[in-house]
Amino acid sequence: MSLSFLGQRGPRMTLVNVVTGERLTANAHPPSFGWSISVAWPRHEVPGRASVPLQYGLTQNGQVSAFELWFDRRLAESEGGTHDLVAAQRFLQKLTAPAAPRNAPPPVLIVWPGLLTFEAVVTSASYEHRDIAMDGQPLLLVATLALEGVSTRGARR
Repeated sequence: MSLSFLGQRGPRMTLVNVVTGERLTANAHPPSFGWSISVAWPRHEVPGRASVPLQYGLTQNGQVSAFELWFDRRLAESEGGTHDLVAAQRFLQKLTAPAAPRNAPPPVLIVWPGLLTFEAVVTSASYEHRDIAMDGQPLLLVATLALEGVSTRGARR
């Protein structure tokens, strides 16, 4: 899989289906972006000790609860626009179905230049078409994804 897209200019984020190698470019200006990571620290009571020592148990996969991507037909592709909204939605829908031969969720590599590289699976997706043109075609697709990190390296800056 070629990673030449990493040197691209413009306000873009790239999503790569790790199983198929397909990629999709999205507008990289969502209103916000945040993720959470939970750590389990089991408590071990020791008779006669005044405090309860903690011991590392495990770190849960990182979670992104509402990751909003915008695909705008009005912008040129060089400015982060997306000409084919149906293809963008189809790409994202493929990330919500099991991939053969393992029947596991297909991981997606999210590359947001200057911020992070994150490998995850989509745990939920919702789509909203906004700004409908006079011919009935939507001009803007807003996709909201929930993600769970799957890389053992987690999110990297």
